[in-house]
Amino acid sequence: MKTTQRILSLMLCTLMLLGTVITSAAVDGGEAKPSVKPSNVGFEVTVAYKESKTYEFETANLPENATVHVYCNGEDWGEGTYITVEKPTEDFTVEAKILDADGEEIAASGEVKVTVQNTFTDKLKDFFHNTFGTFFDAVADIFGAIFMRIWIRLHP
Repeated sequence: MKTTQRILSLMLCTLMLLGTVITSAAVDGGEAKPSVKPSNVGFEVTVAYKESKTYEFETANLPENATVHVYCNGEDWGEGTYITVEKPTEDFTVEAKILDADGEEIAASGEVKVTVQNTFTDKLKDFFHNTFGTFFDAVADIFGAIFMRIWIRLHP
């Protein structure tokens, strides 16, 4: 009997260490509660300066006549399960909410906080990328120009 208890304790500890938690479905009066959560990112994200990114949300147990709206910095960007923020230069938040037919909030995903890397170096990299293209293109252009000048001087 002690061996069986030890094995069960070891299995339980292993499951807890692996982060596996067994929970029952959230129910309200016999029906599962609607939920919405980010599906392709966590709740804290870091992106490069002016890096466009799409944030997706997944829903579960969506009631009839309910809609999903996406928000950026608290502003409603319309109905849908994804939001694309193009070329951000400052930190922002995105969120999704399930609304009933009257526009009342049923469930919310919680805010995804997006940190934009906007140091001087990041802005400088963006400037050179937009001005010269990629770094390798710029280096190739410089060496190509030098080679052509040498070629022209040596071959009149």
